[in-house]
Amino acid sequence: MRSVFRSVEWLVGLSAILFFVFGNYVAPYYESLFVQFDSEAEGFAMSCIAKWISGGLVSFLILKMIWRLKTR
Repeated sequence: MRSVFRSVEWLVGLSAILFFVFGNYVAPYYESLFVQFDSEAEGFAMSCIAKWISGGLVSFLILKMIWRLKTR
């Protein structure tokens, strides 16, 4: 049963890394293309949302690790 919990923690950690990389490197490129295409349209902050999701996943992962250490 322990290996299942560790795999979930790895999955959450890797998802947080993917959202962070997307928010830092991929999304700003497409946001700038969107602004160049239509300067009057209101921009959509994909990068900010991806960073918030990444932070939420990291905080969940930290809380999960603290919980696991406290229950031992």
